[in-house]
Amino acid sequence: MWQSKKLEKFYEEDQNPDLKTIKTEQVRLAKITKVYPDKIEVSLDKYITEIKLPDPLPYYNPEQIIKEGELIDVVVKSFDPEQDLIELEMSDKTRIQGAVVILDVHTGDILGMMGGENFFDRNNDGMWNRATQGRRQPGSGFKPFFFATAFESGFTLATIFNDEPITFSDGYAPKNYENKFFGPTTLQEALEHSRNVVTIKLFLALGMKNALKFVKKFHLSELGGEWEFPQDPTVCLGNVLVTPLELADAYIPFANQGIGVVPNCLKSVTDLQGKELKEYKPKERVVLSPESAYLITYALMGAIERGTAAETIGEYFSNKKKMPQIAGKTGTTNDCIDAWFIGYTPDLVIAVFVGFDQNRTLGPKMTGSRVAGPIWNKIVDRILAANTSLKEKKFKSPANIVYQNICSSTGLIASERCKNSGVLVYSNMPFKKGTEPTHQCTAPH
Repeated sequence: MWQSKKLEKFYEEDQNPDLKTIKTEQVRLAKITKVYPDKIEVSLDKYITEIKLPDPLPYYNPEQIIKEGELIDVVVKSFDPEQDLIELEMSDKTRIQGAVVILDVHTGDILGMMGGENFFDRNNDGMWNRATQGRRQPGSGFKPFFFATAFESGFTLATIFNDEPITFSDGYAPKNYENKFFGPTTLQEALEHSRNVVTIKLFLALGMKNALKFVKKFHLSELGGEWEFPQDPTVCLGNVLVTPLELADAYIPFANQGIGVVPNCLKSVTDLQGKELKEYKPKERVVLSPESAYLITYALMGAIERGTAAETIGEYFSNKKKMPQIAGKTGTTNDCIDAWFIGYTPDLVIAVFVGFDQNRTLGPKMTGSRVAGPIWNKIVDRILAANTSLKEKKFKSPANIVYQNICSSTGLIASERCKNSGVLVYSNMPFKKGTEPTHQCTAPH
């Protein structure tokens, strides 16, 4: 995947004269021609030179990157075309970092945590746990909280917003990741495909003050301060700083019928004789209704089945037997600086973050699905192999939920014409009783 994106960049450089002209401090793609224990030989245009390798190498699997024939980012440190001399350095000098948090949905117990390559981190001059200290933007991983606010306010998964260009008075014009607009769009489709424009329109319909007041209820972690929200529409796209622990914990209400739980790493304290001195019980709080939580879960199962997580999460688990139901949301910030996947089962919430400490790009199209998703898959595989009791679990449907088959293009009850025309029909879409559509779709499609 990484090399395929390098090839795209390599082709772009080759076709653009401005990019192809060698300049000092320019970042270019060079081809590895030879590999030695402490250095590599590379070619850039007609020039061949050697680059000393850093120790340790800044890659997760260096043997897949530092090998003959592959492409690698380099920085032009000096260039003398008259004497055919060029000096290059590796552009990648720092290691990609990340964090993982695994929480028990019912108790908030921290079952697993990884805060980086090493707790004593040289780049941060000391002890640094990215899971609890590293505040980063969650990108679209923050959107479900605003959709949950909408469902508490009377909107449904079938509510339609028009995905079309919108420009604010300051010139800000939000765009979708695909750089196109999709017309009438259900909230189901908007969340599972992470549509930015519809999310902002929904945010405006809710009202900034009311939406932010409700979203603050999802912040239960007792570490650090409150979430600080910018007073502009980009907040609903994840323009806020959170830690992986805070974000993982904020997803618990979706899996736990609306009940939030404060994350905890202690069960009890005992004396030397084993006598219990203090017991730590789960601290719970009602965050949203069980029905709204279930609507979010249905939408985020769709994100894995058809949406932004289908390529890596959905396809990976599609043929595996005895699996629990899985819901989750990808998160990617501008220029692919932060990559997230926050996924959950009826028993566990697992948040994965990947990014450089220096807030620089991970590379072209290195999204949460492509970068954090495969890590999430491996974690779930190991958990299910060790604890078979978690398999085949399903999310509980509240009693006050009714179901309808819905036409994705109109948000109305799907007709036989809808089903036969190839239009996507959402099977058994959940609604709070009394909010379900009552009219059948009559669109010609």
